[in-house]
Amino acid sequence: NDEALYPVFADFKKRVLDPVAEDFQRIGFGATWVPVRTGKKTTALLFSIPKDKPEPKALDVGTVEDATVAFDAWLKGTHDRKLQAAFAGLQEKNQLTATSARRIVRWVAEHPEHHASFYTTRHRIATHKEPIANMRSFTLAALNAALGTAFK
Repeated sequence: NDEALYPVFADFKKRVLDPVAEDFQRIGFGATWVPVRTGKKTTALLFSIPKDKPEPKALDVGTVEDATVAFDAWLKGTHDRKLQAAFAGLQEKNQLTATSARRIVRWVAEHPEHHASFYTTRHRIATHKEPIANMRSFTLAALNAALGTAFK
């Protein structure tokens, strides 16, 4: 509804539609969407949801614990104390969930060209002068803007 939020459809697709489509695909839900265009501009979206809904894939309970153990081992194996401290700080100081902090730290590790932006942004958040009502949202918005990503 708010065109000002994503004035470019490609950004909306990248940050909203594609992640949702991946989640649907991951759980086995067959919903799809098609852009409706007026000339070259996308003016609407046409969603289709199949009548024959497949049984959702069962989520493996051990997956979360296994992912946590695997991530912890990976993080220790990097021998990057700065990245290890950043992971702890994202959870404690920036109030992110462990899942969000893992996703951000792994992304930063895979994109060394963004290390400076990541650490600079974390410093700016920590030294922000005005009170921050929602630290988690503020942190995610600042990191998304600085790194050009769509962390949740």
